[in-house]
Amino acid sequence: MKKILFLTGEISTYNVSVYNEINKQFDVTVGYYDKDKSKSSCDFIKMKLNSHKVGSLVFIRGIRNLSKDYSVIVLVPDLHVPSYCVIPFFSHENKVGPFQDQIRSIRPLVLCEASGLFLSSAGGQ
Repeated sequence: MKKILFLTGEISTYNVSVYNEINKQFDVTVGYYDKDKSKSSCDFIKMKLNSHKVGSLVFIRGIRNLSKDYSVIVLVPDLHVPSYCVIPFFSHENKVGPFQDQIRSIRPLVLCEASGLFLSSAGGQ
């Protein structure tokens, strides 16, 4: 089963159902550096990232080694997290991209099995 890593600042309650649904077909891990606001049951793995804040910038320690373990890395682009910007330049076979692009790539697989799941992407595509 493919392993997917979602990188985000916090785990929001409204995203838990999406992560749980995707976790039915993939091994999902959600890495966050700020807060875990999930209040419902989580079927996916939650991982608190080792981070260091300098002013408004957040640096994730060990991001290179962490990224090696996943087939797909989904990140929410944030200019306050320079560590995310370097992931595509690591030498690995992972598919890396922003949230809306990676959801498009796995959406057909998720929608075949999901009932009542609706995922939209930027531009209504």
